[in-house]
Amino acid sequence: MNKKIYNLIAIFSLLLLAACKDGWEEHIEVTNTANQQNLFERINSDPSLSKFAAYLQSTKYDEVLASSKTYTVWVPDNAAIDAFNSAHPDYLANPVTLRYFVAYHIVNTSYTLRMSGTDTLRLRTLSSKYINSIGASFEETTVSKANNFAANGVYHIISGTADPKDNLWNSLRSYESTLQYQALASLDTAVVINGDTVINRNAQWRSVASAMSSESSQYTYFVLNDAAFSQETNKIAAYYATDYLPGGRRPDSTTQFLTRLNMLRDVLVPGLYTPDRLPDTLLSVAGTKVPVKKSAITGQRRTSNGIIYFVSELPYRLKDRVPGFRILGQSPSGFKQNDKSGNIYYRTKVDSLGRVIKDIEVYGHGVSEFYIDYRKTNTHVVKYKVYVQAVCGLLGDPQVNAYTQRYQIRNPLNGLYTAPVLTNTGAAANLFTQTLVPKNSDEVYLGEYTRPKYGTLDLRLISAASTSTSTIINTLILSYLRFEPVLP
Repeated sequence: MNKKIYNLIAIFSLLLLAACKDGWEEHIEVTNTANQQNLFERINSDPSLSKFAAYLQSTKYDEVLASSKTYTVWVPDNAAIDAFNSAHPDYLANPVTLRYFVAYHIVNTSYTLRMSGTDTLRLRTLSSKYINSIGASFEETTVSKANNFAANGVYHIISGTADPKDNLWNSLRSYESTLQYQALASLDTAVVINGDTVINRNAQWRSVASAMSSESSQYTYFVLNDAAFSQETNKIAAYYATDYLPGGRRPDSTTQFLTRLNMLRDVLVPGLYTPDRLPDTLLSVAGTKVPVKKSAITGQRRTSNGIIYFVSELPYRLKDRVPGFRILGQSPSGFKQNDKSGNIYYRTKVDSLGRVIKDIEVYGHGVSEFYIDYRKTNTHVVKYKVYVQAVCGLLGDPQVNAYTQRYQIRNPLNGLYTAPVLTNTGAAANLFTQTLVPKNSDEVYLGEYTRPKYGTLDLRLISAASTSTSTIINTLILSYLRFEPVLP
């Protein structure tokens, strides 16, 4: 290669390298200057964010964002602040609500955004409220410029404002004229103790009310119009009948209270279901299937911990509101006496069809009419068909012969274990009798039991009147009892 050409190339390369170095150093210098500023300095240096910066100063949050701690700030631009002031003329003029507004846009620790992502960040702000950030959105507003870094965190510029919202519980106060809100308010009952009025909240309702007030979780809530609320509560009222009277000593056990309680537990659904994600069936906090008709939705409202839908119809199926249940043999509430633990076996067996059966067996106890107690709370007023699975004679079971055992239900009207039943032949009786056939693992129909009032069902499995420890006539075996409601 010609020496002159070689020298020219070398000189050009050195000049190019020097130019690149100067440009890179200039870039590093600018970047480092930005990263050396704290969040408030960065926000305050942008003229398009001057109004929010002024609010930071007036609420002393400029000092917070100038500290050594790490934060993320969603900063409304000046146009967004102007729009908010037009919609809420007095909100930012009030020092209390202004401080709340500013804190609502600040989160502890640093969060960068993936603008094309769909993951939801649910973050606790300095106002103690939670916000949702999904990709390029902050609540219902858009992030116009993300990931602006400072020495102590990051800020994102938003083209709108995130209105601080009430939680679900407080939001419902706006609808005090509705039958549903009036029913909700009535669940906190008043009783007089030593001359003082005390407000009580039923334990089942307390958990629901607490959920509606919680900021850390999200829920979907349905408000029925008056006609729909009356229709649904009237549909289930008969199944919650009790003999407690309004104004009596058990205000949380009246038919009206229990009907309202169970109705209102079934309009609250765990999770946030926005209109685009709303399925046709949801599951309430009480475990009831909630049928959703999008055509019946007449409005909606976002809250700090979820969403409220206003509906003209929420047609629950009766079988979902009054479900059947099982009493498991391995879940007794007590025994006739507690000195027979050596005769009580909690077993796992496999029948001739390969099905796994879990049950309880009491064998060789030597006690006349030994019994096992069972309890089922919140039993509806309805006729039940009663089925049982109890299997003897499987591999390893000493009970190889057929034998008879009895089932008695406590009558809530007199407290005795003599509740009337109809046997599997249709005969009136005060107990069910079952003769166990060895190795029969099929369900056996015992008969019908009609529950006279809502509440706790107490049931007793009773052995034969024999004190023998060597015979096999006073054994007790139970896998489960199944109660199937007879519904219209």
